[in-house]
Amino acid sequence: MGAVLAAVLPGSVIALDLSFAPDLKSAGWRVHIPRGKDAAEFLVDDAGHLTVRASAQVAFLYTIVPDDPQPGQTLSWSWRVDQNFPGTDLSKPGSDDRPIAVHVYFTDQKTGLLKKLGRGMAAMFGVPVSGRAITYIWGGRRPARTMIPNPFMDDGEGVLVVQRSPILASNEKWIEETVDLAADYLAAFGGEPTPISVVAISADTDDTGAKSLSQVRDLRLLGGLNEPR
Repeated sequence: MGAVLAAVLPGSVIALDLSFAPDLKSAGWRVHIPRGKDAAEFLVDDAGHLTVRASAQVAFLYTIVPDDPQPGQTLSWSWRVDQNFPGTDLSKPGSDDRPIAVHVYFTDQKTGLLKKLGRGMAAMFGVPVSGRAITYIWGGRRPARTMIPNPFMDDGEGVLVVQRSPILASNEKWIEETVDLAADYLAAFGGEPTPISVVAISADTDDTGAKSLSQVRDLRLLGGLNEPR
């Protein structure tokens, strides 16, 4: 699997290292291509940097989290966008393109099992998830940290968070991100988060036909941290 338990950072209880490797399949990662769409490309170098290319394309790279003993965790990663990309309206299907996004799916508390949802985004994209989802996006037209209901999911099931506003959409520098999943879950849905079931990376440029070039590295779930770094 791509998820490896390890202790990191003072004050953390555990870290779930969601590593990338040149052979993504052997590292526990899978690619989903929405029906009728051309596939974005995912490539990993020897340093573990994931490059995501899309040109009028869309795809999801996802890994199933085998065990999440501490639901209220912190997610950290670094990313960059190396090619200009138009601002889009993330609230409307058909105009919601973005160069890169990080998705976190939470287990359906009613069943506690992973399953394919027959509705909303999962019905369209086929990602094997259950429960609610938070998607952190680089792009769109709105200010950073704006929360938008996910237009592909039922009300109260998913939100999009504009993590980086369009003004930074092509600075060609690595930017470190740290998000408090428990706080974002509370703001989006109310209550405490259920365990994490799936983490995914996506690029989506099929509506605008635009080209995007992005990178992601050092994707980790950090336990026991109450405040963002």
